[in-house]
Amino acid sequence: MAFKSDRSFLDKLTMGALGTTYAKNVLMYHGHKVIELERCSTSNKIWSTKVKRLRIPDLLCVNCGRRMEVRSKSTLKITMSDSPSIPHRRWDYGLRDDDLVLLIACNKDLHTSNWVPSSAINAFTVGDLRATVHLSRLGPPKSAAEGAERDRTWPCYVPSFGGQVIEVKPEFISVRKVNGRRQTYSLVRAGYHPHVFRGQTFEPDSVIAASVVPRLADLSCHVDKPFDFIANLAATDRETLYCAVKALGRLPEAGKAAISHLLRIAGGGTDDQLVRLEAYASLARLGYARAWKGISTFLQSGSPEVRMEAVLILGELNDPAAQSILSDIASNHANDSELRAAAVWEMGHCRFDNPLNQLLPYFGDDDHFVAIHAIVASLPYINAETLPFLLQELGPPHRSAAVVRAIVESNFRDVNLLVDYLFRISTEAQKPWILYLFGLLGEEVVRPALVGHGKEEDETAQMLSILWNQHFHNWTNEFSAQDLLDYTLRQNIRGT
Repeated sequence: MAFKSDRSFLDKLTMGALGTTYAKNVLMYHGHKVIELERCSTSNKIWSTKVKRLRIPDLLCVNCGRRMEVRSKSTLKITMSDSPSIPHRRWDYGLRDDDLVLLIACNKDLHTSNWVPSSAINAFTVGDLRATVHLSRLGPPKSAAEGAERDRTWPCYVPSFGGQVIEVKPEFISVRKVNGRRQTYSLVRAGYHPHVFRGQTFEPDSVIAASVVPRLADLSCHVDKPFDFIANLAATDRETLYCAVKALGRLPEAGKAAISHLLRIAGGGTDDQLVRLEAYASLARLGYARAWKGISTFLQSGSPEVRMEAVLILGELNDPAAQSILSDIASNHANDSELRAAAVWEMGHCRFDNPLNQLLPYFGDDDHFVAIHAIVASLPYINAETLPFLLQELGPPHRSAAVVRAIVESNFRDVNLLVDYLFRISTEAQKPWILYLFGLLGEEVVRPALVGHGKEEDETAQMLSILWNQHFHNWTNEFSAQDLLDYTLRQNIRGT
């Protein structure tokens, strides 16, 4: 179908974001103070402007200093992407021996088709994976390009059934399946080490029960004193420097002691623009007022990637100064479409004030890409309190269509408020749009709220009947049918 590859990529990205978010929560439960190291690793938002960031792990504990790479798998295995001929694209690049690789099985919910991470996290230290890399297998290149990535896989055993471990020996694992049958798995021939314990229960395809790697890693945050990120500001490798710069922005005491170092880096202490930009971001988090001007200079960069990174950082900072800069970017039509859309999108994450007030002006933007991002960014803020303010925007066609779509796509379903607005408050210019909104919401949602309104109930239901019966119950209007129809219409070239 149309956009099939885009949807497939989004599906994989969604699985990864959910798995990384779950891993982050589990690590915090085990005492880690985790931040997102690889920007957007817990997000599935796709931008055409691809920021070529450092190759770094997904997460970082700002307490013990360990870096964590998360791998969400639809088919669980111990595998890492590797480019053996390119040093900075090796599977373990940017990782130290005590850093962690976390593997999580993800499955599709049969009812919602949403990805659901398994409760089990299979963790290994990078040191143990390095020690057994000679036992791993390198798969074929993923493309024909020189230096293309390949999957490096460590042999392991993942039970395809659920059950409980009843005995563990160096030579075998014995489990009882959910159907009551007992199964024993030999470890000797494969040279596997057991990773489960007696009494442990497990779901199908979710646990690495044994592998060539000697042990599972301990997830606890063991540290006598906090990691010294200030010392790492003198690092010569970009990855270590970047980690230190980013961590210090989340550590008020250590960060303030490092302000002079961060100012040096931000002001040109490194040639890497992304590291300098991150230094300004950390300074802003630490309350250094002039950092905002520093971030703004990167918005004038000749590099679209650097400008995009600056916008994404502003969205993270959640500060009135950040929102002001984002508003300037979004309102400047000289900026390219995606940068404006990204600014609008990030304005929806600045929660210190009601973002709906900031987003509404872009509902009627002539650039549909910007308008759609304003609509979607507004959805969490549509509720009984903001609805009247939103309905007042109905009237001008372009903006009204956006308001209606926002209400439909939101979780707000107090139709009684909408019915009350229709019959008591709405103007003649607004009434058709509210009726259109009722048509989109559907008969099963709207009809109960009309009950008790006498003649107005019958008149309104009659006006909506065409939409309810002839349009929405028409199979050709279903998304899948529309997609197939568009795809088939494009196949319009015939031979002679």
